[in-house]
Amino acid sequence: MINKESITLQIVKEEIEEKVPCLILAHRNPGYLESTTKKPRLREYLMEHWHRELEINYIFEETIVEYYIDGQKIRAQSGDLVIINCESIHSISIKKLPEDKQKISTITLIIDYDFLHEVIPDVKECVFETKEAEYLEPVKKKILELAKYYESETSEYKYVMVKGILYEILFFLCNEHIKKKKLALPHSIKRNVGRLRDILNYIDNYYQEPIQQGEVSKLFFLSRSYFARFFKSYTGITFQEYLTRFRLVKAEDKLLYSDDSITDIALDTGFSDTRYFINSFRKYYSITPYQYRLSHKKK
Repeated sequence: MINKESITLQIVKEEIEEKVPCLILAHRNPGYLESTTKKPRLREYLMEHWHRELEINYIFEETIVEYYIDGQKIRAQSGDLVIINCESIHSISIKKLPEDKQKISTITLIIDYDFLHEVIPDVKECVFETKEAEYLEPVKKKILELAKYYESETSEYKYVMVKGILYEILFFLCNEHIKKKKLALPHSIKRNVGRLRDILNYIDNYYQEPIQQGEVSKLFFLSRSYFARFFKSYTGITFQEYLTRFRLVKAEDKLLYSDDSITDIALDTGFSDTRYFINSFRKYYSITPYQYRLSHKKK
């Protein structure tokens, strides 16, 4: 299961071309992905999600991004390369951006899974790990080369060059950074990541209904206190905060792409009443749901 609200997934499904087995995204404004055909969303936080594609993030100057990847917190800044392996659960929180909003803050490379599997037949059993900075320099250079070529080249045969650069990137990664998953990840982490995946699936299926943390902890045979510690340690936020944000993401879509009333949207996305929905929305978006809908539908 993949969180269908993930911006990454939406773009992957819509824009990875058949002949070009990757997608390059240049990030500028918070949460704005230039390649997306969807309306821009003001997001400085991208919730936990996962996908089959390999994701590589190259952080630029004046930028700090905090990642949670399979429960591991990574604070990345200028010059860092962050690799998100296939199906790894991850969230992204923007902590600092360039003052000049035209400057690129991050380049994200998303590589199609079928292409990966063709090049690395056992990719499902492997993970890529980042080592010393010097081993990543060739990868960074190739990502910049690929981004520049991808943006400027209009030839119908550009996929030939793109694939060539991708092969080089994967060569560098396989030569220095690939490891068997069973050796790289302790059993306890794999078990906990699987448990987190099940919990997130549960929220995805039942967010419209009243959900209590105590009831969910019982469903997964965990004490309430352990469940609270576990969830926050693997996501960086509390269960209640995650649930509220998840419901807000669902509500945001309805505000943008439906004519449902604010009250109907609140109740349909699991909020107990309209006032709680409006207060929660204002907390994370700094405006009311009505103002958000009005400002975006004018564009």
